[in-house]
Amino acid sequence: MKDIDLDDITKEFDMLLGTDDGGDTFTVNGKQFPDHEIYEVKEGDVVKVTIENDTDVDHPMHLHGEFFNVISKNGEPIQGSPVLKDTLNVRPDETYEIVFEANNPGNKQISLQIQELKL
Repeated sequence: MKDIDLDDITKEFDMLLGTDDGGDTFTVNGKQFPDHEIYEVKEGDVVKVTIENDTDVDHPMHLHGEFFNVISKNGEPIQGSPVLKDTLNVRPDETYEIVFEANNPGNKQISLQIQELKL
């Protein structure tokens, strides 16, 4: 995977992980599957996603078909070697920024909460 220049970001999305029923089910930006958001990106887009956990439980978030770089945690840039992942555990009250280049065409999901990406 090549290094990603943050100046090349073409799309940005925010994902607020929440619940509206005390934790029995979960939402992203106030929406539940099957009425969830669909984030559309094109092959070659450099995508930044901010994931904020506003619940009391961990959320392991997985991006199907792509790897991503973790660029910040709780507003602080990641130091040292790049952190490359396909799954990231977002604990209560944590916020992460991730970046990836969309280079694997097809519909993808960011899950635990199901979010679709159309490439």
